[in-house]
Amino acid sequence: RKNMQIASCLAGAAFTNASLGGNHSLAHAVGAKFQLSHGKSNAILLPYIIQYNGGLCEGTLQSSEAAIKYAEIAKILGFPSGTVEEGVISLSTAIKLLNKKFNIPFTFNACHIEKREFDQSISAVVECAFEDQCTSGNPKLVTKTDLNYLLKWAYTG
Repeated sequence: RKNMQIASCLAGAAFTNASLGGNHSLAHAVGAKFQLSHGKSNAILLPYIIQYNGGLCEGTLQSSEAAIKYAEIAKILGFPSGTVEEGVISLSTAIKLLNKKFNIPFTFNACHIEKREFDQSISAVVECAFEDQCTSGNPKLVTKTDLNYLLKWAYTG
């Protein structure tokens, strides 16, 4: 228990100093709206956010500092990373495989959230996530349109 308390305290200090980004903003908003745990929401969103921040969605991979960092992480972990793009994809795929191992769904649809309810809630969830203080810490500028896109992507995969 003592070690868990210390780890929790260190994680809190790290979050405060580093900020958290769009993944946490969306996880806060989605979790609150659909009663999903924060950890599960984060885990579902993470592969999509990695690809988004890495520049794979709109072709800014070569100018993305996040992509370079993701590729470095992939290389350190021993994942295929011969190119920056391969590293970003490998890291995103590894997160999906880890989620599968722990029975975490790949999408919000797999969490039994009705599509109609999800679609009707997107604007409110986007607004909440956009106003969340974590959004400003995202390594890439995030717009409401981007958050909307990410939510729809994470719903269907």
